[in-house]
Amino acid sequence: MYLVPEQLRRLLKTPIGRLIPSDKVSTKTLKEHVKDCRLIVAVGDRTTETLFTMGIVPDVHVIDGVEKRTPRSLPASTYVAEIKIHNPAGYISEEAIGAVAESLKTVKPLRIFVDGEEDLLALLFAAIYPVETAILYGQPGEGVVVVVLDKEAKELAANLLKKIGVEHP
Repeated sequence: MYLVPEQLRRLLKTPIGRLIPSDKVSTKTLKEHVKDCRLIVAVGDRTTETLFTMGIVPDVHVIDGVEKRTPRSLPASTYVAEIKIHNPAGYISEEAIGAVAESLKTVKPLRIFVDGEEDLLALLFAAIYPVETAILYGQPGEGVVVVVLDKEAKELAANLLKKIGVEHP
């Protein structure tokens, strides 16, 4: 288990990709951002729900059945495989690291169900998944963040993980 230090948690609240404000989130806008991507990853229940509602099926979606610390119904989604893991809030577990690595080799679409908190898994996807992967996650009260992985984004994720103690996932 790797505890994310409080100061780093504050830093991670700043969007790492491009923020699409809630009032600008549309099928056209999201499809435009992911159209040239090899893989699409959705992290979070609301983000997953938004993508599926707009007809965009992510290759991997990560959910925990919680939104803003309140239990919610699971988003309607399509998947052919599922990985269930435990990842406590404020931590990155070895189980989460293994699941993200394994998800690259698993049949898609894939759902990763997290008992705990899924937010920090976006960092793992950024470090592990290939360039030209789109990672989408929610920025509470603001909109959807889209990160299209390039060399710099992958290096940033790897450096942030090192600060947490994860040398290389």
